[in-house]
Amino acid sequence: MTISISVFSQIETNHWRFGTSSGLSFNTNPPQAVLGSSLSTSEGSSSISDINGNLLFYTDGVTVWDRQDNAMPNGTGLVGNFTSAQSALILPMPGNPGIYYVITAPAFSTSNPLAYSIVDITLNGGLGDVSVKNVTLLASSTEKVTAVRHSNGYDIWIVAHAFGSADFYSFLLTQSGITTPPVVSTAGNPVSNNFSKIGILKAAPCGGNIAMTNSSAFAFLPSTLELFDFNNANGAVSGALLIGNWNNSVFNAYGIEFSPDNSKLYVTSSLPARLVQYDISSGSLPVILASSDTIASSTFYQFYSLQTGRDGKIYSAKYLADSLACITYPNLSGTACGYVPEYVYLITACQLGLPNYLTSYFCNLSSGDDEPDKNEEVQVFPNPFTDQISVQLNQFIKGTTSCILTDIYGKVILGFSENDISEPMNISLNTASISHGVYILTITNGNRVINHKIVKQSD
Repeated sequence: MTISISVFSQIETNHWRFGTSSGLSFNTNPPQAVLGSSLSTSEGSSSISDINGNLLFYTDGVTVWDRQDNAMPNGTGLVGNFTSAQSALILPMPGNPGIYYVITAPAFSTSNPLAYSIVDITLNGGLGDVSVKNVTLLASSTEKVTAVRHSNGYDIWIVAHAFGSADFYSFLLTQSGITTPPVVSTAGNPVSNNFSKIGILKAAPCGGNIAMTNSSAFAFLPSTLELFDFNNANGAVSGALLIGNWNNSVFNAYGIEFSPDNSKLYVTSSLPARLVQYDISSGSLPVILASSDTIASSTFYQFYSLQTGRDGKIYSAKYLADSLACITYPNLSGTACGYVPEYVYLITACQLGLPNYLTSYFCNLSSGDDEPDKNEEVQVFPNPFTDQISVQLNQFIKGTTSCILTDIYGKVILGFSENDISEPMNISLNTASISHGVYILTITNGNRVINHKIVKQSD
């Protein structure tokens, strides 16, 4: 069987810029530390690469630097803040190649708004220019902002939390710009104390949920972790589950991240330093609470931001440490998630933050070719590939077998089924249309489901 398809994928998260001139390149596996960025931030940042994985620009929410590490024209004075947990978020404008929205969130100690600026990367000889700056989206905002694809797989929901209420604001970014008015949802506990502005908001990469931490700077104020339902068709937030409500001397929640398959939620505490996993697949609060598992703790450093990489692994910032910790198999439960305390060494000391990204980049992304005992019944070769793959099913070849190919957004590229397979399935790819990057092949036979990561390499 031979199938010809055209596929498109993006690897915009290939280069990270964060902390004090820190960076990672995911051109290698594991990623390698790089030095030379102009960014110096204690918390939030965002960076973006093109569809070939080349760095375009990065920001701390105050200054936008081009790929040559120079401030862009009109690229200073953005109303984010280097001490905001999620000070910046770079988003590609749907249907407008070269245009990027930079969402900025204020620090808890300021009265700046949630705002957007626009970068046109085609200007200034291809190095980019900030063509629009500091347009207010939400006048009274927290430090928290995230983004996830609309259910149409094309548009983007930008989700933020207001200060002084329990209101979420969902703004839809389309090929025409940001639509107004936003969708306003009231859910969970209000963020009414100035210090509770601190924390992280993350959308599940495949949609369906949003999680938020309120991380107060003082022990006499509570620190909370809430999980919500998120409807990525209409932008509504609902169904709050209060997973944690701690005194800061017990658990000071800060970083959060979903596993790529949306089944696990990870949260960090700075003092005491802990990394905790919850299984959220049941949707039942008692079951979620019972699944709590401390994956790691430390008396030497503090855990802060969590962020998934393009390799499907979750990385953890460790304040003032010279390395990043890593959850190497984040879809798996307990110690099987493969926590490694010193996975990537940095050239400069780590701070609190890691880059903020559109979470849909990581939907169903496999956590690596070396994931243990997960793909024993299927062989995909060659992998990486250039123009064709062969799929050999070793054990369950009888009956109907279906295959679905998705890009890293979770968008279905190809679907087909075969009966009683007795020879390898050969899938021919259109090399004129496919960009190199990561794809997920989901193979289903009866009750068995296997997700296999395949990588298109450069021709």
